[in-house]
Amino acid sequence: MQGEESSDDSDFLAGESSSSEDESVAEGEFDESDIDYESGEDPDKPKRKRKKRGAGGNKGPPRYDPLAPKRPLSEYMLFNQEMNPKIRAEDPTLPITEVSKKVGALWKTIDSETKAKYAEMAANIKAKYEEALSRYIPSEGYDQRGRLIKEDTPAAKKAKKDPSMPKPARSAYAYYAAEMRDSGKFEGTAQEISKKMGAAWKELDEDAKKPWTEKSAKDKKRYKEEIKAWEAKNGKNADADEGSGSSSSSGSGSSSDSSSSSGSDSD
Repeated sequence: MQGEESSDDSDFLAGESSSSEDESVAEGEFDESDIDYESGEDPDKPKRKRKKRGAGGNKGPPRYDPLAPKRPLSEYMLFNQEMNPKIRAEDPTLPITEVSKKVGALWKTIDSETKAKYAEMAANIKAKYEEALSRYIPSEGYDQRGRLIKEDTPAAKKAKKDPSMPKPARSAYAYYAAEMRDSGKFEGTAQEISKKMGAAWKELDEDAKKPWTEKSAKDKKRYKEEIKAWEAKNGKNADADEGSGSSSSSGSGSSSDSSSSSGSDSD
């Protein structure tokens, strides 16, 4: 993909939103490129209790990797983003909680055709997110979707219980990004470098990508052989264990699946 599409996807990959929180959108002119990530509650979904983070101001590491692609907005969040500034403009003194209530009430009154418009936009945004996610290389301590791996999670337990499991295969883009970082070709902050690498990768044709796609293919073959031998030796099936949700295998199984899909998506 070229031009504007490439820029949008790179923003996802760098974990940056594409517009400011205070930017308003005129009715009938809402566009995906105007997305920001202002919070809001979806009245169609049950509310979740928020856990308090740490004590004495010690919050620990972020729940999501700052370098991971920004999570896509749901159709309700897109609607909230469009209506929120309009409601605040009508009454600037209105508390945020009341604004949210008004948005929720409006959402429940709109027809199915209008909701379908937001659903379509949300689907397009999610598709871009998934594409960016396929090129994302997790920072240490985070999983393939950018979530913090906590000590008591199945993924963390799996890593501790089965250190003998083969290392998952790397995608073509993962090989490319590692090589580019080591070369020092791109300069700037970590986010800027990730964005530049993502844009440069998308400009390469299949022949130019070949050195890394071949490395990825070779690594996938290596992993397939090693995981087969590991399963035979341990009397386990990594994929089956993952599906059962057992803490003894869900983490690494998920990681290998994500890594394999990353390679095919990036190629």
